[in-house]
Amino acid sequence: MRHSLEDIVTVDAETFYSTEFSLGKQQYNTSSYVRDDQFKEHCWSIKVGTKAAKVYTADDGIKLLQDLDWAKYALLAHNTSFDGFILSHWHGIVPHYYYDTLSMTRGLHNEVSRASLATVAEFYRIGAKSKTYLTPTKGLRDLSPVIMKALMDGCKLDVELCFEVFKKQVEIYPQHELDLIDMTIGMFCDPVLEVDIQMAKQALADEMIERRATILKSGASEEDLMSNPKFAKLLVAAGITPPTKMSNKTGLESFAFAQTDQEFKDLLDHEDKQVVILTQARLAAKSTQAETRAHRLIQAGEGGYKLPVGLNYYAAKTGRWGGTNKLNLQNLPRVNPYEPKPSDGLRRSIIAPKGHALVVTDSAQIEARINAWLCGQQDVVDLFAANQDVYKHMATQIYVGTTLDKITKDQRFIGKIACLSSDTLVLTPTEWKRIAAVKDTDLVWDGIEWVKHQGAIQRGQKITYSFKSVRATADHGILTEHGWRGWCEVRTNPSLFQSALRLANLPLSTGGPTLKQQDDHQGGNPQSDARADGKDESIEQILNSDAQLDATDVRKSLRALNAGGNIKAPYQTTGTARDFLIGCRRVLGAAIRQVMRCMSTMENAVYQCAQSGAQTVQHSLYTCKPSTAGTFQNWNSIEKTTTETTNPETSGSYPDQTTQKTNASYPIKNSLSVPCGESEMTYDLLSAGPRNRFTIWSDSGPIIAHNCLGLGYGMGAAKFQTTLSLGMMGPAVDLTLAESTRIVKLYRARNNKIAKAWKLLNEVLEKMAAGKSGTIFNGLIEYDPMTLWLPNGMGLHYPGLHKGEGGELRYKANDMWKKIYGGLLLENIVQALARIVVGEQMLGTQDELRKLKLKKNEVARVVLMTHDEIVSAIPARFADKFLAVQLDVMRVPPHNWGADIPLDADGGWAENYSK
Repeated sequence: MRHSLEDIVTVDAETFYSTEFSLGKQQYNTSSYVRDDQFKEHCWSIKVGTKAAKVYTADDGIKLLQDLDWAKYALLAHNTSFDGFILSHWHGIVPHYYYDTLSMTRGLHNEVSRASLATVAEFYRIGAKSKTYLTPTKGLRDLSPVIMKALMDGCKLDVELCFEVFKKQVEIYPQHELDLIDMTIGMFCDPVLEVDIQMAKQALADEMIERRATILKSGASEEDLMSNPKFAKLLVAAGITPPTKMSNKTGLESFAFAQTDQEFKDLLDHEDKQVVILTQARLAAKSTQAETRAHRLIQAGEGGYKLPVGLNYYAAKTGRWGGTNKLNLQNLPRVNPYEPKPSDGLRRSIIAPKGHALVVTDSAQIEARINAWLCGQQDVVDLFAANQDVYKHMATQIYVGTTLDKITKDQRFIGKIACLSSDTLVLTPTEWKRIAAVKDTDLVWDGIEWVKHQGAIQRGQKITYSFKSVRATADHGILTEHGWRGWCEVRTNPSLFQSALRLANLPLSTGGPTLKQQDDHQGGNPQSDARADGKDESIEQILNSDAQLDATDVRKSLRALNAGGNIKAPYQTTGTARDFLIGCRRVLGAAIRQVMRCMSTMENAVYQCAQSGAQTVQHSLYTCKPSTAGTFQNWNSIEKTTTETTNPETSGSYPDQTTQKTNASYPIKNSLSVPCGESEMTYDLLSAGPRNRFTIWSDSGPIIAHNCLGLGYGMGAAKFQTTLSLGMMGPAVDLTLAESTRIVKLYRARNNKIAKAWKLLNEVLEKMAAGKSGTIFNGLIEYDPMTLWLPNGMGLHYPGLHKGEGGELRYKANDMWKKIYGGLLLENIVQALARIVVGEQMLGTQDELRKLKLKKNEVARVVLMTHDEIVSAIPARFADKFLAVQLDVMRVPPHNWGADIPLDADGGWAENYSK
C-alpha cells in the first residue's frame, strides 16, 4: 500500500571524504567506505512528512531518527543505498520500507538511468543544487563554523529537492515496481547473507596460483617485473632492446610495456623461450583483475559483517537488474557439480546465516516460452506445456534424419545468439572503438576492406568468457585458418588462436589501441558523484545545449508548476489501459518536459519542426504509464513438487587458477587455461559488409569476429549458413546456401506466427516513426510515437525514432543513434516481459516467506536475484517444503496478463550459494 507523504522521512547525510578516502578510489565501494574506521558523518538533513527540512549535527540527527517509529515511517533519499546503509550499519535503523528517487529515475528514464539529483531536479525545473558546498570540506574531519553552515545549507537543499522530485515521480509510478525498489534496497541496507572467509580466501588463493606460478617461472622478482626500468634491464640481459613509444602525456619517449603496445606483444611470439616467459610474467605481474572479486568478497565479510547485495534496479533498457557496489554478484561463475573448479569456492563462500538455508530457483527458458506465447505460436507453447524439449524438436528438423531420442546435447543448442562484451574494441578508420559506441556511420575493417554495417545492437545479458582481453559468448564466431570456429574452441586451443591472429591483417599504418583508449575501455575516470554512483553526462549535455521546448508542453508545465508544483494523478487505479495512457500524458506535460534538441545541418535535412507536421525528436527522458495492476496476489502451493536436493561438496584446490564454464557448445580441450564465464550485457554489429565480419582487438593482436543473429529474431539464410559452420548448434555443419535457405524457410514455416511478429513490429515501428499510436498483441502493449507501454505500466523507450535517409529505422540513446527493426524489437519486448514475470515471482516469493512462523533471530527473505534466478534465505527446517513452494510461485503466470503462459522452474537448496 502506498504511503501518505506524511509517513515518509526524507534524509541526506554529508560525510567526511579526502583524496585517499572516497568512493572515487578503486579500493572503496559503498559498503567498505561506510564501514571503514575513517568514516565520519558531518551532518544530517531530515524532512519528516511534508514539514520543512531541518539540518542537524550528526549526533542530533541520529538521535531524532532513532526516536522515530520506523514501523510507521518509510525512508526516502536519492541513492537510498548509501544513506540507508549508514543508518543500518552504524545506528541500527532499519525502516519497514525504502523509497529511492535514483532507482525511480532509472525506471522512468532508463535511457539515461544514472542521473544525479542535480540533473534530475534541474530537468524537472524544481530548482538547482548547490555546486560549491562539498569542495571546502574535502580532507577536513573537523569543520569550521563557516564551512559547516554552508555544508548544512546544501544538505538541507538536497533533501527538499529530493522530496519534490519524489512527489512528481510517485504519482505515476506503479506500486509493484516501488515494492521491487524496496526489496532491492533492502538487500543492500539490511543484508542477510554471510561470507565464509576461509573458503573465500582459498578461492582467492586459487585465483592467484596461475599468476604467481607464471611469475616464479620467469626467475624474476615481482618487483622487477612491475618496474618499467627494471623490466627493461631484464630484457636487455636477455638480448632484447626494450620497445619504446612517445608518451601521450609528456611527449617524451617511454617504454612500450603496456599490454596494448604491439612491439611488446610481439615478444610473446619471440623465438627465445626466455623472452616469452619474461613477457608472460610481466603481464601476469600487472594483471590483478582476476583477484579483485575475491578481495571484495572477503572485504565485505570480514569482521563477521553481513554481505550487502548491491543491485541496480532497472539497470537495463528492458528493466533488468545489474550489479553495483564494485562487486557484481550477478557475474559469479555458476557451480557445475559434475566438473568442480577452483573458482567454485568463491560462489560457495556466500552462505546463509547459521541455522538457515538458501533456496535457489530459476525460471526455465522463460524468454523462449514468452516469445512463443506472445506471438501465438501455439504448437511451441503446447510443447512447453507438455514439458517437451522444444530445442530437441527443432533440432530434428535442422539435423534431418535424426530422431528425437538421438539428438545430442550439443545439437539442441539451436538458435543460440552469439555476442560480444560491451568493452570489445572494434577497428574503425579513426580509432579502436568500444562496440557499444560504434555508430552506423563508422566503417569497420573486415580483414580485407572497410565495410558498412547497420549499427551496434544490444543482445541482452549473457554469459561471456574472457581470454586475452576479449570477452564473448562461447559460440561467437572467430575466423581462423581452419575456417570459422566458436570463441569457446578458439580460446582453449592455442593453435587455433594463433591461426586467428595470423588471418587478421590490419590496414596500413594501423596499430593497436592507444594506452588512453585502452584505459577508457577498462573503466575510465572514477565516478565523481559518489553517492549516486556517477553523474549522467547526456542529460547535462542536453540541459547545457541550445534546446527548444514544445510550446504546448511548456504552457502545461508552467500552469501546473505555478499552481503549486504538486501534480495530482488524473486517473484511478482501476481505470482502463487507455485511460492510463491519457492520464500519463497529462502528467507527462507537467512533470517531465519533452525536449526537442536543436538539430545539426544534417539532422535538419531529415527533420522538420514539430509544428510543421514532421517528426519531433524527443529527449530520452520519459515517464512510465501508470499500472492497471492492483496488488499482487498471494500464491499458495497446490501440491508438493518432488525436487532433488542440492548439497554439493566444496571443491579442493587446483594447481591452476583460471577455469571456465562448461555449459558451452564446444568441448573443453584445456579446462584450466581460460577465465570463468561471467554474465554481462552483450552487443553485436548488424550486417557488417558482404562477409558479415569485423575486426576486434585482443591482447595478442587483432582477430576477425563474425556478426550473428538468431533464427528466433529474424536471422537470414546467409547468416544461418555461417552460424551452422561455426558449430554454434553443435558440431560444425557445412551447408550450401540453398540448404541454409531451406532450413530458414522451414523454421519460419514451423514458427510462422513468430515470423509474422517480426513483420508486424516492423510495421509498428513505421507507424511510431510517423507519429501514430495504437495497440498490439491483443491490446497487451500500447505504443505511441516514442514508447511501447508494457502491462506493468513501465515503458520501452525509443527516443527520436525516425526513418533514416536509407530507409532504416533508428532512435537515439545516450547521444548515439541505434538501429531498430522488428526482430530486435521483439527481443526487447520479450526480455522486458520476462523481467516483469521474474519481478512478480520475487514479490510472490516474499509473500510466501511472510507466512512462515519464525523464531527469534530467524529470517525469511529474498536475499539475491540473478537475472532469472531467485535466492531466498529461510530457516533450514523449512528448506524442503519451501523449495516446492518457491517452485510453485515461479510456475504461476503473471497475475493480470498471460494466464496461459506455460512457465516452469527448477532449483535446489543448500547452506551455501552452490547452484
